[in-house]
Amino acid sequence: MAKRTEEKPFRPLDASLVQEVMHGNTAVAQQPTPTRPVELRQPVQPPPVVRQEPPQVSPPQQPPRSFAPRPAPRARGAQSPLTERMDREKRVLLTPAEERAFERAVSGIAAELGTSLKASHVLRSCIRLVVNAETELIERARENGRIIRPPNGDLAAIEAFERVIATVLQAGIRSSRPIR
Repeated sequence: MAKRTEEKPFRPLDASLVQEVMHGNTAVAQQPTPTRPVELRQPVQPPPVVRQEPPQVSPPQQPPRSFAPRPAPRARGAQSPLTERMDREKRVLLTPAEERAFERAVSGIAAELGTSLKASHVLRSCIRLVVNAETELIERARENGRIIRPPNGDLAAIEAFERVIATVLQAGIRSSRPIR
């Protein structure tokens, strides 16, 4: 339908309300509404905040360690470090056969425990085993001697390399103290 020239344009918001919101001025709301259309301005943006970086201070030099020291034993009732927020991610690639075998093991454990269990629960428990046996694992690695990590494309060499690591893990975990 054609618009008549004498009709006022449709404005769902009163111009004074727009000005009040734009300028944060309540006095504008008390003024009479202007008869001509109000031109809306873009809001003024504050200047960008320039933050000064603190001067870089290098940490004191310490001799390199072969491994991190084990934290002191916690008192009973103390909070576990695993109650922190879990926001770190570690990824691992599996073959389809490894994935099926791992999921089958997780399902079997879940069935015997009578609870729902995810792969992440089992992997986090394995991390706890490794952390608990840290000293023993380092000892077993020292006894084993140095090995060279193969390139990623040599699948047979990677399998042999990971078998050595698994042997070190198994021996270290067997000889470790009970989990706290």
